[in-house]
Amino acid sequence: MRIDVTDRSVPKNYPKALADYCGPGPPCVPLFPYGGNRLITSSVGNKDQFVIVDVEGEPVVIDVVAPVDEFDEFLPKAQKVLETVEWRGG
Repeated sequence: MRIDVTDRSVPKNYPKALADYCGPGPPCVPLFPYGGNRLITSSVGNKDQFVIVDVEGEPVVIDVVAPVDEFDEFLPKAQKVLETVEWRGG
């Protein structure tokens, strides 16, 4: 499964807690948690493609991300790398 995400702007009521979480970089949108209290985010100005695969019953999420205006050029390069990965459980 693949999910594309592009954040285009920051809402007027952008929560201060998110600004603190995202740090000094561009504003971000938290999408889903992983590994305890960490979050996968998407940042304004970037395009993400989340590739979700099942590895022996466990979901694995790969985030392919690049600036919006460079994403279409970058994606084929990322796909070539992903095609070389051999998925095995631990």
